[in-house]
Amino acid sequence: MSSRFERIRQSSLFKDSFWAIFGNAMGKGLSLVAGIVVARYLGKELFGQYGMVKNTLLFVGGFASFGLKYTATKYIGENIGKPQMQKLLSGIMLRLTVWFCAVVSLLIFLFSQQLADLFGAHELRIGFQLLAGSVFFNAIATTQFGVLAGYKQFKALSDNTIWTGLVIFVTSFLGVYYFDFVGALVSLIISQIFNVIINQISINKQEREVKVDEAMKQGKSREIMLFSLPVACQEVLWTAVSQMYIYFVSRYAGFGEYGIITVVSQWKMLILFISGTLRNVTLSHLSSVNKDLNKQKRILKVMVSVNVVLTVVPLIVVALFSNLVVSFYGPTFQGMRNALLIGIVGAIANGIASPFIQEFMSLGKNWLCLVLQTSRDVLGLVLVILFLSRGMLFGMNASTLCVTITTVCAFIYVTALLITFVVISRREGRVAVLEKNDGA
Repeated sequence: MSSRFERIRQSSLFKDSFWAIFGNAMGKGLSLVAGIVVARYLGKELFGQYGMVKNTLLFVGGFASFGLKYTATKYIGENIGKPQMQKLLSGIMLRLTVWFCAVVSLLIFLFSQQLADLFGAHELRIGFQLLAGSVFFNAIATTQFGVLAGYKQFKALSDNTIWTGLVIFVTSFLGVYYFDFVGALVSLIISQIFNVIINQISINKQEREVKVDEAMKQGKSREIMLFSLPVACQEVLWTAVSQMYIYFVSRYAGFGEYGIITVVSQWKMLILFISGTLRNVTLSHLSSVNKDLNKQKRILKVMVSVNVVLTVVPLIVVALFSNLVVSFYGPTFQGMRNALLIGIVGAIANGIASPFIQEFMSLGKNWLCLVLQTSRDVLGLVLVILFLSRGMLFGMNASTLCVTITTVCAFIYVTALLITFVVISRREGRVAVLEKNDGA
């Protein structure tokens, strides 16, 4: 038993997972504390506006990078032992990201007033103007993350995440104290600029001694674009659906209810931080062995088990201390407990789904991921609009109803995902990854 544990502890999968989890635990923890301070200082209404702008950043960020975070991890991970090709791919993807995010950021800046008017909050123009800068740096940092994950530089990513968390922790305190709403948004931009700088330093260290053969560039940009297209389409559709979600919730329920939804989302993301962190670890390792069925099967088994256990444990802790959690946010957030409990249950479905999505991506089945995830998002949006517009709250607050719908859709989605995986596995002659018999 001890020798088996020692082999696991010394494996690259374990080490990479450890550093990814440790770095994100520290970084997310600092960000969560900063978020609590911002929420308590701004109050429910202003924090709802802040949350809307910040969530818009999350929605647009993936699209602005054209989905190149996961493409970078897959392609660089596949080319282990080929440093010239890895550096070439890294450079191509970072240049593509700069071009895409520059265009998206410019459009957000130019149409900031129209975006503010769309949400019925004219005073948010400055918020969306600041969002334009935030989107630019966030997209670059996102692709840099994928590059470093492809190189399996998870220790460097861990250090960078912790330092960035410290920066946002300090700047959030100072920003919200001196400049309120605007200061909170400026602190995000400062932390993202810092993150871009230290990520690029880490990439340069990895590639410093490598010379690229220009002849190797032939057709690579087109290949990368074609692979990333369904990922980018997914981000576009998700962004559109998410913005419509914000619009209808704020219209029918108000910014206060959306502020509660924002808080629930933050705690759900905290519970899922391990699952989210391990996406690139999983994709990097699956991509590096995508021609070895047995190794892929073992990696997938391990990552599914890890995701389930390390999602359920923090979920139970948050549920047990839910009253205390609600009290952190002050009197304007009273009545949030039911929404919080229902929302965090949905994290289980997300935790189970994550490794299977990375498996599909490592096999190049990006269009399948697009169809499944978009179906989930559209279903949730349609139900939210239907119930809120007709005032069908079933005795719940609007925020609780919306969170309930999202949770139900998450479990429908993971069920469809597992069924699809079994069908594909049988059709391609693959062995189900959760069978007790390992194929021996």
